[in-house]
Order: sequence, then C-alpha cells, then structure tokens
Amino acid sequence: MKLGDVIIAPATPMGVGAISIFRISGNGLSGILKGILPIEETEPRRIRRFILRDDKGAILDEITFVRYTAPNSYTGEDMVEIFSHGGIANAKRILEFFASKGLRIAEPGEFTFRAFFNGKISLTRAESIDRICKSENVVELNSALEGLLGRSEEEFETIYSAFINLLGEVVAELEFSEDEVDITRFKWPIEELIERINCLIESYDKVSIFTEGFDIVIAGKTNVGKSSLFNRLIGEERSIVTDIEGTTRDVVDKKIYFGNIVARFVDTAGIRKTNDKIELLGQEKTHQEIVNASLILYMTDVERMFDEVDKEIIERYKDKVMLVVNKIDLKKSVTECKYKDVFYISAKYNMGIDELKSGIRGFILSRVDFNAKSMLFNKRQYELFVNIRNSLIKSLNIIENRGVLDLLFLELKDAKIQFERLLGKVIDDDIYSNIFSRFCVGK
Repeated sequence: MKLGDVIIAPATPMGVGAISIFRISGNGLSGILKGILPIEETEPRRIRRFILRDDKGAILDEITFVRYTAPNSYTGEDMVEIFSHGGIANAKRILEFFASKGLRIAEPGEFTFRAFFNGKISLTRAESIDRICKSENVVELNSALEGLLGRSEEEFETIYSAFINLLGEVVAELEFSEDEVDITRFKWPIEELIERINCLIESYDKVSIFTEGFDIVIAGKTNVGKSSLFNRLIGEERSIVTDIEGTTRDVVDKKIYFGNIVARFVDTAGIRKTNDKIELLGQEKTHQEIVNASLILYMTDVERMFDEVDKEIIERYKDKVMLVVNKIDLKKSVTECKYKDVFYISAKYNMGIDELKSGIRGFILSRVDFNAKSMLFNKRQYELFVNIRNSLIKSLNIIENRGVLDLLFLELKDAKIQFERLLGKVIDDDIYSNIFSRFCVGK
C-alpha cells in the first residue's frame, strides 16, 4: 500500500440499485482529475451536477459530485465523492474509466486507514465503523455505536491513563529510590484496574453470542444420522449422506438465522475407534468443536441408544447438551431413555424436526440478553483486555509473594504493550493486516 497514491473505490455494493457512490482520496487528486471533473471551479462541500464523458466525448453518465479539501475530509486528504446511477455495468464502466486515468483501486479499509494514519479518527472509532457495517443484529449494532460515539474510547483511555500513572510511579521508584521499596502500595491500584477490566470482559461475554454467533455442534457415534439432521436443519443437502460408517471425516458448517441470532450449525465426524489417519484427524476436530460449542446436539439412534462413551461426553458437557434419538421410523415403539428433554426424530422423514427446532430456539433464548451492551465490540479488543488482565494478575502475584520491583516493572511493561496494540498507539504493518484489511472496499 502506498499512502501517496490517489485511490478510488466504490462505496456502495456493485449491483442493482438506484445509485452508486465512489470515493476518491489523495493529496494531488486535482491534477489527475483536471479535465475530467471541474474540481477547481467547484466550491468545497457543495454538490454539483455534471455530465461525465470519456476521452472521445461520449457520455458515460449524468453524475453529481462533492469536493472536500484537506484536512477537512474523512481521510484528512483531498477527497471527491461521486454519485452516479446504479447498475453493475454503469458502476464498472465508471470505475474502469477513472482507474485508466492513474487512480489506484483502493485496498479494503484503506480510506479508514488513511483517516486513522492522518489523525482524523482513533483506532477504536475506526473499528466501530467496520462493526456497524457488518452488524447482523441490533445488540451488535448498539455495541458498535458505543464505539462510534466515543464512549468506548473514553473508557479505554481512562483505564489506560490510570495504568500509565501506576507505571510512572513504578518507574520513578526504580530510577530514584535508594531504599528498599515496599511494593505492596501498588496492590490497590492494580486491583482497581483488574476490577474495571473485568467489567468490560464480562459485558462482552454477554454480547459475544451476537457478535460471534451461536455454535451448534451435531455430534455422536458414526452412522446415527448426524449429516441427515444437519441437512434438515440448514434446509439444503450440504453434507454427504450414505449408509457407510465414517463418511463425514471433516467439519462441515453453515450459518443460518434464529431470529436475531446467527447460528452456526456444525456437522462433525462420528466418534468411534478407528485406525484411519484421516478419520482420526476428523475426530480431533470433532472434540475441539464440542469443547467450543455453545450447544451440542448429541445424537444416537433407536437401535443403539446411549452407551458408556456417550454417557461420559453427555455428563461432561451436561450444561450445554440436548439429546437427540434418530431413526424412530424404524421401530413402532421406542424405549425412552432415562434422560430428560430428549428429542425423538426421524431426520430421513422429517419427523420431530419442528419440535427440535423449537427446543434449540428455547435453549438459545434462555442464554441471551437482548438488552445487553458492551464497550467492547470485537474479539480483538476482548482478547487484548484478557491479556492485559493476565499481566496485571501476574503483577499482583509478584506483590503478594513479596517479589522485587524489577519483576513488577517487567510485567507491567508487557501490559503496556497490549494497551498500545489495543489503542493503536504504535502504527505498524500489523495494524493494517490485522484490522483494516478486513474492512469493506471503499470504507
């Protein structure tokens, strides 16, 4: 990425629609656009109608455009926003025309990265813009708005400021104190920081189901009908279904909506003893999915029911397990197992599926708070605050074990690095590759 380039990108999706919007940014764009748009004759922030023509004078479209001058623009650079008629062919032709004049097609998130680089926007607010664009429900959207309106940034900076004051006192003691330092006086401010960070982490735990989705894993022995149930629940033939045991050897997943919740259904490899290396790899993935699942649909069929291996898994994950007995079409009467809340189905003949879906919906609703809000609105922030908390807890352990000031300083220094990553205090290649590259093109 060359920040000196003049860039262009569509700010609206390429498709059927009333209008298409294009963004152009870069200092020196007036020289490139001279002869194409009457930039110099147009007053900044005033919309102007214009007939856009190609090099031969042929009309490309009737457009309107707005000019912004640095630093009074989104990116902090000279900018132009063009509004054309919509349509795939029209938008593509206009984009190609401007690209032929020396404008580079922007990389994902490059406009917002330039805004961040030029000091127009903080990293926290930049991330909130991306989250708003990608929000799939109101809870996720409201958390992102906390960031856009500056509330998240204010809270983060307040915590960071308190931390820097603490670190400053530790450094002062290291540099100027000639006597042995009683480091227990740093215990209270560290505990207070941990408490504030815990509140942020716990608030994100409540909204993470909205931001990351609800993982529903279908697990059980081989050939009990997991793939058939998976296909029923997602409404399409995604997983291969055969009578041969061990057909599914990898994780197959699909996201669908349960109201405002994005649910990720996962079909997994069957659990059985095997020497097949590929199947064993699939089973390792199955166990990992089970550990990370929000809900486990643990399956058997009417001919096998639940054996000791099944019972061990059910007991271990009892707080997030729903039991499913498949193939009820094979028997006139089914012996009910000792467990409560068991769903008896025939995935093949669509029997009991509606009742199972209702059970899943009830399970999800019992575990979500639609009024939840969080100052954190993405997993990156969450993980960095967890890292900061861990460093502070280690610092606390050093104090409680009567450790030396040097060790306390080193642990706090590690927390400072995590804070700087969180707030974008240091700009490096990772800032773009890990954050802005995931944004939409044109944002």
